[in-house]
Amino acid sequence: MTKTSKSLVFFGSGLVAFETLLFLSDIFDIETVVTKNNPAHHREPAPVEEYAKTNSINLLFADNQGELDRIFSKSKRSNRCGIVVDYGVIISKKVIDLFSLGIMNSHFSLLPEWRGADPITYSLLSGQNKTGVSLMLINEDLDDGPIIAQTIVPIIDSYTNESLTKKLISASNELLKTYIPPYLNGQIISSSQINNLVTYSRKIDKKDSYIDWGKPAPVLEREIRAFSTWPKSHCKIGALEVVVTSACAKKGSIPVGKWTIDGNRLQIGCRTGILEILELKPLGKNTMPTESFINGYSNRLFG
Repeated sequence: MTKTSKSLVFFGSGLVAFETLLFLSDIFDIETVVTKNNPAHHREPAPVEEYAKTNSINLLFADNQGELDRIFSKSKRSNRCGIVVDYGVIISKKVIDLFSLGIMNSHFSLLPEWRGADPITYSLLSGQNKTGVSLMLINEDLDDGPIIAQTIVPIIDSYTNESLTKKLISASNELLKTYIPPYLNGQIISSSQINNLVTYSRKIDKKDSYIDWGKPAPVLEREIRAFSTWPKSHCKIGALEVVVTSACAKKGSIPVGKWTIDGNRLQIGCRTGILEILELKPLGKNTMPTESFINGYSNRLFG
């Protein structure tokens, strides 16, 4: 594919950022990559950093807003347009103003829905049947900037956080490929968000991983899919600590938190309905279907 002569500054750190950078690098000249330092406890190299080094792209590190302000205050480069995807640092107006065409963000929701840190997880938790990707120009407020383009991504009942993320990455890349060139050529007019429709997502915490059987079964089934990447869904079956990796909500009534085994079926009572466990992972073991769990751990469950 022939690259456009238009150059971009890319801001990003995570795996979504890496997939986006790979895609954009085939189409555009990436003049600079701005990323966060890889945490010391991570043994594997950060893919965004490694890609920039391997391809001799100018590489800058900023772990917070103050560091970002400092590195750009020292920069002698003239910046035309930035692209930020999966960076995790709020970019100040001081830095935004250094880009003559601003900084474009690909946000994985249909803004103003699910502004904030974790829109993918919240689209699954909410039970909605669609989400999408919004290309927006960032400003000093949280995900409040004008919209350049949006695309809808349907949510099907089997989607986990991983599978929905893959769909959204693909949709985001297509939007970026389609709309960056005309935007750089002055052919796109952005539009303000409808602020009376705003919803917010918060950053998911480790405490969210513990299954609360006092919730309705459909809510817990969505949590298991939404938390499949992190923090995962933990509970105890008898004295055994497990991670539930797949489950489905059923009608019926079992006392809240009580588990029952009927043949190869493992079911647990919720505030309303029953959660049937389909796959689970005992701590320190591989993920297994419920039938294998029952057969392998029956002595510890009933002994």
